[in-house]
Amino acid sequence: METTQLAPPQPVIVGAPIFCPGDTAVLSTEIAYVTYEWSSGANTRTADILTPGEIRVTVTDDNGCQEDTTFSITQYDQPQPQIIGETEFCAGDSVQLQVDQVFASYQWSTGAATDQIEVKTGGTFQLSVTDANGCRGEDDFELIENLLPQPTIDGPAAICDYETARLEVNEAFVTYQWEDGSTSSVFETNQAAAYSVTVTDAKGCAGTQ
Repeated sequence: METTQLAPPQPVIVGAPIFCPGDTAVLSTEIAYVTYEWSSGANTRTADILTPGEIRVTVTDDNGCQEDTTFSITQYDQPQPQIIGETEFCAGDSVQLQVDQVFASYQWSTGAATDQIEVKTGGTFQLSVTDANGCRGEDDFELIENLLPQPTIDGPAAICDYETARLEVNEAFVTYQWEDGSTSSVFETNQAAAYSVTVTDAKGCAGTQ
């Protein structure tokens, strides 16, 4: 009986050797075989790879001969954007939020597609970026909108001739500014008129009564 020496198959794995975190690398053999056994557990010509490392496939050809080969696959670093900006602001003002480094593209939860945005309301803002490798990264930012102080002036609604009225802001604020420039919480006057005071609270926000 004469036997024939059959050459084993020579499988070649093709596919991208590097992929982004959270994505899937798709590998396959260059040509078709009868069976496939991938180290990832797949048994088809194509295998979806979720983690980097050395990938092995064992194939069987039409003659029943087997051979294996390996393929090294790595993973890009995931982009780590950081939103920077003031964390609090006074109602009526605005805040500039921007990302701390340069990326290929930007997408904010506001719909903006630039590296910085101007916001006029408090809340949580999300940013998704894509780097030069096509990998995506995200960050979010909590912005607090502080209400303006609302001072109340206590004092008489009317004064008699030659008398002095005492007007006072009873709430505690950081600064007080009356119309004549005085900066006390108490204001005395002998003139009937409409008086107002502007106060600043501990957050730096100003309000007028």
